[in-house]
Amino acid sequence: MLEALKNNLKLETAYLVNSIIYSLKQIPLIKKILPQSLYKSTGLKIFAGIIMVLIKTMEIFLYKLLYIVFLVAIPAKGISELHGDDAHGAFFLHILFFLTIIGAFLNNHLFDAEKHRYYAVILMRMNARDHTIAYYSVYLVKLIIGFLPFTIISGKLAGAPLWSCFVLPFGIAGIKLIYNAVMLYNYKKKAGNFDIKSKARIYVTVFLLLIASYIPCLAGIPVPAMITIVLFCLAAVGGIAGFIYMIGYDLYRPIYQETLNTTLIDNKAVAIDTRKKNVENTISADTSITSSKEGFEFLNDLFVKRHAKLLWKSTMIISAICSVLLLVFIGIALFAPDSRSTLKAIPLKGLPYLTFIMYFLNRGTGITQALFMNCDHSLLTYSVYKQRTNILKMFRIRLREIIKINIVPAVIIAVGLTALLAVCGGSGDPLDYIILLISVPCISIFFSVHYLTIYYLLQPYNAGTEMKNGTYTLITTVTYMGCYFLMQCRFPTHTYGFITIVTSILYCLIACLLVYRFAPNSFRIRN
Repeated sequence: MLEALKNNLKLETAYLVNSIIYSLKQIPLIKKILPQSLYKSTGLKIFAGIIMVLIKTMEIFLYKLLYIVFLVAIPAKGISELHGDDAHGAFFLHILFFLTIIGAFLNNHLFDAEKHRYYAVILMRMNARDHTIAYYSVYLVKLIIGFLPFTIISGKLAGAPLWSCFVLPFGIAGIKLIYNAVMLYNYKKKAGNFDIKSKARIYVTVFLLLIASYIPCLAGIPVPAMITIVLFCLAAVGGIAGFIYMIGYDLYRPIYQETLNTTLIDNKAVAIDTRKKNVENTISADTSITSSKEGFEFLNDLFVKRHAKLLWKSTMIISAICSVLLLVFIGIALFAPDSRSTLKAIPLKGLPYLTFIMYFLNRGTGITQALFMNCDHSLLTYSVYKQRTNILKMFRIRLREIIKINIVPAVIIAVGLTALLAVCGGSGDPLDYIILLISVPCISIFFSVHYLTIYYLLQPYNAGTEMKNGTYTLITTVTYMGCYFLMQCRFPTHTYGFITIVTSILYCLIACLLVYRFAPNSFRIRN
């Protein structure tokens, strides 16, 4: 296993270093001064290796810090202020336990389809069991080391016994190992099909666990702290049994052949064809669909009608989930009057958090990808389609449609939060209601404009519908980071709401100017 550990480290290092160099070469200006021989440069590989160490260190500690602080510690503290500090430790442990179970489903990393793992197991024919045990052992060590300081500090501040804070990281690792053992056993029992993340029941389970993480705490009925601690201890012990089961397991290679499918990693042509077929399955084949509109409006109307399932299905699902959650909060406020002071803070102080939420709910990237695959991929071969006035006209039409799609859940959230504010005692300032009703849809409009604008200005896809623009990826990453750090803002509600409204209006105008000026040169199929 030590040999497998060494080979894993070499492969992962080489792959990540080359990926960093490739990413640097995709950035404008920088790519012009970096030669192709860069991949042979020892000095730059050392530099990229340093970046890799920093990235890995950040993965070990930073993500876990953010997870513990923002998903566990802050909610537990806020809820304890509502119900009394005596139950602070119980709230902390309750939330952490249920979120850990969710993590076992969604953030397990046992069979991640990463290229360096494909090279190791499929191409280099490494022993699949040794590779898996070595890879996952390193992951578990990083998991425990990364969580340990933050569970000790946060748990102690929450009032949990100090000894239990040491146990928590091992319990977190144990839950993942138990889940792995169960999935491996099911695979052997059912003789195949390890495609666990695509099953609808998994996401339903995760959704129910997410509700179980916070709603009982808001209602003041968390699992008692000592019971949660015992469950973490049992998970740690069960994790040892799960790891022993993993060591003796003998079907890793068939699983890798399924999860590291060559058509997904090595055969680009098949991957592109599969992606296209998945999108085509959502397109209406009804030849009677037509439109009474003319010109670009006719083209857009046909696209929207034929892609109604692709464009609107996710929006309806998101809207339904938002409606249910808001109704749950309103119900709690109605039947648990003591919770109103806490719930009232959600609409009054939650606009920065709503920015982050609207970032995730917005479907701009998926819509622009569909636009390219089923429309622009062909139309960009005609020069008339790339004329300045035509580009701006089509941009405005599409912007209107994307706003219509994304604004539905935003309006539901705005109305729901306004109703929640009224149920929780209301606000003495009528402007609070107006700000809520307008600012949330404006945040949605901002992201709709943003994604369509960078699509037109950077057009990241090549003829094979693969994303080939490092700048586009960089901007979307910066957007995510900006939304995340906005959650740390403590602007007054009126100020933040006014900023979002004005920013959205200005961004619409600026986007039209940028598209008109630069899109004729940038809106093209990439090589």
